[in-house]
Amino acid sequence: LTNGYLGSFDFKDGQWLGYWGVDAEVILDLGQEMKVETIGANFLQQQDVWIFLPQKVTVAISKDGKEFQQTGSQDFPVKEDYESLCKSVDFEVNAKMRYIKIEAVNVGKCPEWHIGAGDNAWVFFDEIIVK
Repeated sequence: LTNGYLGSFDFKDGQWLGYWGVDAEVILDLGQEMKVETIGANFLQQQDVWIFLPQKVTVAISKDGKEFQQTGSQDFPVKEDYESLCKSVDFEVNAKMRYIKIEAVNVGKCPEWHIGAGDNAWVFFDEIIVK
């Protein structure tokens, strides 16, 4: 998630991290407190292979790694869209921090209109971008 390489539309390219039927939560330790302007992440959608955008993405920051303050969130309504796409989210934070927590809420189960209705869905993301 921090190697500097973005994933392609091939979810098997080794750059994507997938979560099957569960939410994704990642805590990034910057190693020391520093000023950060923006935090971003990229997500993949390929509904034909059960990969959906997260329902919601939240970003929280912390100086001690224990108490986090949410600094942004973005919702993605679940809709029937079999187009493959990579979706970037960026949050302006303009704050000092050492730790970043990103949570991506999985849709959980494929919706009724999907060919895999009721099966576990995937959420995939490839990179956390800190500037």
